[in-house]
Amino acid sequence: MGFGEDMNSSKISIIIPVYNTNNYVERCVRSVMNQTYKNLEIICVDDGSNDCSGHILDILAEEDNRIIVIHKTNEGVSAARNKALSVATGDYIGFVDSDDYIDVHMYERMISRIKECDSDMVTCGYFFDRAGIISEAVNLRTVSEDKIPVKEFLVYMYNRDVYKGVAAYLWTR
Repeated sequence: MGFGEDMNSSKISIIIPVYNTNNYVERCVRSVMNQTYKNLEIICVDDGSNDCSGHILDILAEEDNRIIVIHKTNEGVSAARNKALSVATGDYIGFVDSDDYIDVHMYERMISRIKECDSDMVTCGYFFDRAGIISEAVNLRTVSEDKIPVKEFLVYMYNRDVYKGVAAYLWTR
């Protein structure tokens, strides 16, 4: 899909479960807010944080009407994600952990690739940021960049020590 086409026609619901990450959550949410792909629904679930994470989310939601904040009692990351899934209205779903941040072009590139390949899912690599030192998660074996069946993709997920750049993390999908 070229840049002249209507790239923003599909909505992506980005789900961010949040629990006591007040030192990171603003950077995380802003990295989603600042995406070059704009048709986003940003669902932040405060899973009973007892720091100021929930308050930070409320302030960010006042700044950007794409942000939906859900405050709930603590039940864990899976329950927080499921709560967000129950209200998501996007054509696609993405996950970001609240202590992470993403490249400004991440969802533009992913939606472009998913439409180009006519796929149901796309995955990407990732980087580690350890005290400002950035390093890429590297696969020890070659990974296909072509559209593949789910059974073949499972091999990458089950061998995540070999395929670190395609490991079984929700936030790379």
